[in-house]
Amino acid sequence: MNPEIIIRTAVLKLNSRPSRSKSSLQVSISPALSEFQWNDRNFENLIEKFLEHVLEISSPARPVRVAVHEMKRKTDLEEFISVHPEYWFRLSVGSQAETGYESGAKKILHELGYQCAEWIGMEESESQLGVFHFGMQNMPAVILFIQNHRAQRNCDFLIPVADSTMI
Repeated sequence: MNPEIIIRTAVLKLNSRPSRSKSSLQVSISPALSEFQWNDRNFENLIEKFLEHVLEISSPARPVRVAVHEMKRKTDLEEFISVHPEYWFRLSVGSQAETGYESGAKKILHELGYQCAEWIGMEESESQLGVFHFGMQNMPAVILFIQNHRAQRNCDFLIPVADSTMI
């Protein structure tokens, strides 16, 4: 799966679509982004539906920032959830909004077949962490980290990427 193509396609599609919000998506993608094994259709739907949700709730005429890159280690997180991937795929989204991202993100993940194994943080709290599994799998498929500070909303989707020889 080529995440760059999927993300750029979703951003172009959403930016060209007329919407109630006057917000637009500004994307920054690391040039060294690797392809990885994941359900392409779920990834595409997750990206498009979540970015659409963010555009709908974001303040008008304010850009929604999207950044994509890989992270080598998240030692504390890896110990906490007992996962040690080769690297982490990170999709970060930030905007100004009156409401948080958490309810929309949880709903979208649930509709795509992801189950929340653990949620840390109360609704509307400043920081929240969710660990999601796909279907009946035991290993986490997506980690959702949300930060709310006044009207500033930030969300990181972290996907643990295993060594392709182990898949």
